[in-house]
Amino acid sequence: KAREGIILEPFQPESVLTFLGHLGVTRHDVHKKISDTLRVALENEIEGVDIAQSSAMGKKNKDSLLELLDPAWQFIHVADLRPVFIALVKKLGDQTPAVVLTKLAKKDAKKDNKNGNLKYGELLQQLPNNMRQLVWEADWASVVRGDGISVDGASSLEDLGTFQSGNILADMVRPAVEEYLKDETLRRGADLMFTATIREKKVVTQNRRAVTRGNPTGDNSKKQGIGAFSTSTFNTIASSTSGTTNANASGKGMVDGEESAAAEEKHKPSSGSALAKIKEIMGARPKLLAAI
Repeated sequence: KAREGIILEPFQPESVLTFLGHLGVTRHDVHKKISDTLRVALENEIEGVDIAQSSAMGKKNKDSLLELLDPAWQFIHVADLRPVFIALVKKLGDQTPAVVLTKLAKKDAKKDNKNGNLKYGELLQQLPNNMRQLVWEADWASVVRGDGISVDGASSLEDLGTFQSGNILADMVRPAVEEYLKDETLRRGADLMFTATIREKKVVTQNRRAVTRGNPTGDNSKKQGIGAFSTSTFNTIASSTSGTTNANASGKGMVDGEESAAAEEKHKPSSGSALAKIKEIMGARPKLLAAI
């Protein structure tokens, strides 16, 4: 700076802070305003940086974000600095290290490890749904391999890969599965699986395939892949198995408002509603589909 003829005066804010104090502005307010402005500027820079792996600059920027991720994690308990970590995770997306994602899935050791609260549950609520799905996926993959065997090679654990395993995914899907199994309509339909004659088999097969009414375009698996086909299947089943119940409830509401309210209070388990919840949890993640 000196060679270029630029003279930098030493920064001495004492007189400015004293003047602001006379105006009723506390030093805490001044420091908070400055820190908030710097934090927002950093968040904007993180959001706008290019991390495309096709360019050398993109790889360099990604490495810089990964280096910033570790110190940002140290301050996740500080509310004013937590948005920096959230901005980093949102930007990295699928490129977020698995070790960070599994940390977010950690349960509070002081509470019930099976059904206790997540240690960083409040932080997870601030992440978009696609990032939470990455956390559930990483948590499952840290314990169970794709072939159902434990990551450490031990296959003697009875709860491994089940709804009693204590993973976040198991905890979230378990209530929906229980609701699915309690659907009386589904139970009665299960009896149609067993028939005595070929003619009877054709009739009940048509009944069981009534779900295809919601998918008139046919099988999308060849055009869009298994992920898209699975999603359409969940949508179709959810709409077909819950449509009748919803229609009946709305009809009763038109006849008698009190009866409709009573019917809503006496909620009946719906397999369609359960499948919709599972689909929402799973999203378009093939690994979560495989885990479920």
